[in-house]
Amino acid sequence: MITPHTNPHDWLADILQQATSNIDKTYYNLPLYEQTPVYRERVYCYELYHQMRVLWPKQPFILNGEIDKSGHKFFDKRVIPDFLIHQPGTWDNLAVVEVKSASSLASGYIKDLETLHEFTESFGYTRAIYLIYGAPTSELLEKVLTSAQSIKNCEVWLHDEVGKACIPIHKKEV
Repeated sequence: MITPHTNPHDWLADILQQATSNIDKTYYNLPLYEQTPVYRERVYCYELYHQMRVLWPKQPFILNGEIDKSGHKFFDKRVIPDFLIHQPGTWDNLAVVEVKSASSLASGYIKDLETLHEFTESFGYTRAIYLIYGAPTSELLEKVLTSAQSIKNCEVWLHDEVGKACIPIHKKEV
């Protein structure tokens, strides 16, 4: 278990790095019968959620996965971020996390970054993390990094190898 630091942003980074290093290859790149393994974001996210919960320290912020914000009085459209770190029922919102596989990055990063932007600008989340797993092309990664620059407190993390921790490749100070 991770011991919470004074600054919750520090222990969140520790948890994210330890949890990603614990993800087994079966969850990272799903084997298929008589086919090439494929990246499946839901499989990866469920395992990441599990690994993070195992490490989660006793403190006021909780980890929630895929909270559908439709019908919430402060949301004018349906948004479902992959993870929220917050105190439910309060305005104490620490982080919003979007996860994307390298293989689906080209078709989804704009929408994901828009979600991160909305949560930091409108809903008080002090940290936005875009976690990419797999190995994107350098050209595509550069596009993501350029787009992420305009989002307040946005970080881009890369988990490009099974058994190793994700690393921040673009991080704004929070």
